[in-house]
Amino acid sequence: MKNYRIYVEKYAEFQVEAESLRRELNENLSLDIRELRVLNVYDLFGFTEELIERCRYAVFGEIVTDRVTDECPLDGVKYLAVEYLPGQFDQRASSAVDCVHLLEPSADVRIRSSRLLIFDNGVTDEQLAAIKHYYITAVESREKDLSLLADSEQAEIRPVPVLEGFTDMQESELAEYCRANSLAMNADDLREVVNYFRAEHRNPTQTELRIL
Repeated sequence: MKNYRIYVEKYAEFQVEAESLRRELNENLSLDIRELRVLNVYDLFGFTEELIERCRYAVFGEIVTDRVTDECPLDGVKYLAVEYLPGQFDQRASSAVDCVHLLEPSADVRIRSSRLLIFDNGVTDEQLAAIKHYYITAVESREKDLSLLADSEQAEIRPVPVLEGFTDMQESELAEYCRANSLAMNADDLREVVNYFRAEHRNPTQTELRIL
């Protein structure tokens, strides 16, 4: 069996999520993104062409609101593709597999999902780098290489990085640290975290800080 990839995008009148994200990026990163498209990408393994056609609008999209295609030309386009790290639970893909089994209980299929953000060409390379830093949560996701279509990757076991120097942070650095690391807290929150780990006489791991 071949491996397949499909792209699911809301029709213009239903792109509420894309518009919300466009506004968020513009506001939080001081950008002027004029157009943003958000697509769900599914890499499909163990499917036949017949099963894909049965699932196209019964599992992956809705015929009234979604466009489900086999290609998405990206030449000359500014875009960002993001996927879960190996070993992270992919709720979207898991739910899709469950739906496929409702249509074909005996199907031995695997699915990997990702998000594709396509920007207008007014976005610079520097701005795209800032968007990547803001949008990708390093402990659970990464940038996806759309040139690859395989299901053989195993989770890489790496030591959890310790945030060296964290407890040495000064008051004047707190707000900038929150912004630079896209933390869901303000300077007051971070001050309490710093004080806690000072009392513990150690620096936190990256995972600990992200959980907080």
